[in-house]
Amino acid sequence: MVGNILKSGNRFGLDNDNRGKWLPANIKPAAKADVLYFAGCMSSFKSTEIAKSTVKILDAAGIKFAMLPEEKCCGNIPYSVGMIEETKKIAKENIAAIKKTGAKTVIVSCAECYRTFRVDYPKALGISTSDLGFNVVHLVEYVNELVNKGTIKFKKPLNMKLVYHDSCSLSRLGEPWTKWSGERGQWGVVSPKLERRRGNKGVYQQPRDILKAIPGIELVETIRKRENNWCCGAGRGVLEAYPDFALWTAEKKLEEVNEAGVEGMVSACPWCKENFNRAVKKTGDKLKIYDIAEVIAQAISK
Repeated sequence: MVGNILKSGNRFGLDNDNRGKWLPANIKPAAKADVLYFAGCMSSFKSTEIAKSTVKILDAAGIKFAMLPEEKCCGNIPYSVGMIEETKKIAKENIAAIKKTGAKTVIVSCAECYRTFRVDYPKALGISTSDLGFNVVHLVEYVNELVNKGTIKFKKPLNMKLVYHDSCSLSRLGEPWTKWSGERGQWGVVSPKLERRRGNKGVYQQPRDILKAIPGIELVETIRKRENNWCCGAGRGVLEAYPDFALWTAEKKLEEVNEAGVEGMVSACPWCKENFNRAVKKTGDKLKIYDIAEVIAQAISK
């Protein structure tokens, strides 16, 4: 996978010139804008319905947005396997490409991209998240603000009983990174104060608020949720390296979801959706698996 990323610009080793072929013909990203959508590998090549739904949402809300003309992988795999120098190279290239567009806000619809930009890049480069030069937000954070402002209104009732799955890299592992330069003194006292990341400040409430605001949706919770949620099993290359383990992990989550008595599960990461669909296919479960971008796009359609 790392070889694919370094050679072709995406983890699948596919022709990167085809990366944007999913874009609907009636939606034209701007050459430059304050907002930039970074689609990521999975949504660009495999789960294209997520990328399509995202740009439809932005277009319907009247948001002028740009996209990188030559978008490349965020590089979460090299970082995850300890290839720091390769990660630094990818990070510097992506950061420079985004800054060149003049974008102030980068929207992602993939939890892995979210964590990579907000946590992995700063850690690898020895900076804080706030030093990137632009703000990185997940689609659910951005849409929730638009809903609160009244810019987005949900017109179409979706009569479904759903569970929301907290993707690890958007929740407990997605908290911003603060570079710390200090010292540990007597009895272990640190100075200046060290910013701790405990997983309880991730993106938890925004997706739930969005789903609750959609007419007809009944949102329920599984036993394990938020920072204590059970992982989907797919992220950071686990799906490719250990497919059987990834599948077992997803099946365990399905057991919890079915105990909640729902008809569908919603996540905010294409990797979660991919692995849960694998588990549904294997078990014959009737559970429907959605990405939240798809649900939002359905709810704003006339």
